[in-house]
Formats: sequence, structure tokens, C-alpha cells
Amino acid sequence: MNPLFKKIKIYLIKEQYRPSFAGLFLNPFYFARKAIYKNIKIYSINITGTTLDIGCGSKPYASLLLTEKYIGMDIEASGHKHTDSQIDIFYTVLKFQLKTTILIQSSALKFRNMYLTRMFF
Repeated sequence: MNPLFKKIKIYLIKEQYRPSFAGLFLNPFYFARKAIYKNIKIYSINITGTTLDIGCGSKPYASLLLTEKYIGMDIEASGHKHTDSQIDIFYTVLKFQLKTTILIQSSALKFRNMYLTRMFF
């Protein structure tokens, strides 16, 4: 890939999740994504322990979280290729039990009663 195109692609991806003023013209979800980024940045100091990011995609907010362990989980059949994604667990069935226990049946890994300190949607 041409180095210029690679730089443009990286810039456009950054503008999707951490939009600057230019993102106002490049990102149709500018206001929502700007608010998400701002609030995660503010409250990330309160997120500790093991974090499960459900619907993580390319993990655009992982750099804001200083948790002990960060697990990214996304659905296998999401309607797009996961070529740029950094997904740790693909799931097919997801059931929530109580408030702190999650049961995940995945084609890659199987967890039963995995206790988490935080879940991030």
C-alpha cells in the first residue's frame, strides 16, 4: 500500500473514534463518538481490574483504560470482516447471570462463571 494512503487510512480511523474538529466533516457520528471518547477518558481512572469490552471491534478505547486485563469480545457474524479488529473472543451466544457473572459460549474459548470487575459496552 502506498505510504500516503496508509497515513490517510490511519487518520480516518482515528477520526472515527477520537474525532477532532476535522471529524465534524468526516464522521457522521461525530457528536456521539466525541462524547463517548470524552467520558471514557474522564471515567477511565475508575475502571480497574479485568475489563470485558463487549462489541470491541478494533478496540479504539483500549488505550484509555489502564486495567490489569483488557478482554475484547465481539460477535462472529456482525455483517463485516474483522480484518482490522483485535478481538480476543468471538461469541455466538451471550447470557447474563446476576450482575457480576457472565456465561459465554464461544467457538474459540469457553468460560463458565467468569467473574469480572467491569463490563464495558
